[in-house]
Amino acid sequence: DMSKICKVVLKKYSAIVFYDRKKHAWMLRNNQGCVWKLHQAPIREQDAFVIFDEAHCRGSDMKLKSDAMAVLTLGTGMTKDKIMQAAGRMRKLKTQEIVVVAGQDVHDQIVI
Repeated sequence: DMSKICKVVLKKYSAIVFYDRKKHAWMLRNNQGCVWKLHQAPIREQDAFVIFDEAHCRGSDMKLKSDAMAVLTLGTGMTKDKIMQAAGRMRKLKTQEIVVVAGQDVHDQIVI
């Protein structure tokens, strides 16, 4: 639920960037609840927490800080291509960090 995510994230970050499916646009919401289309927002995406959903990983190019951290969630049936697209949003992996999380059902399916 996006509203629950926003409440948690906005305690630490000044804004959150997300894709609004109804408006078909990237949006930015600040911690006072004001919402703008990203290209009109007074806050840059590198100063916000950015959420990439599965449908908008491919082709999205956000300017993120060199020390940004990503959380990559694995789901059942995810392909290598989708995982690589998600990880690829982090353009500076020498200095950026990715944390991979998965539920027990996915963990049990991973063969090492």
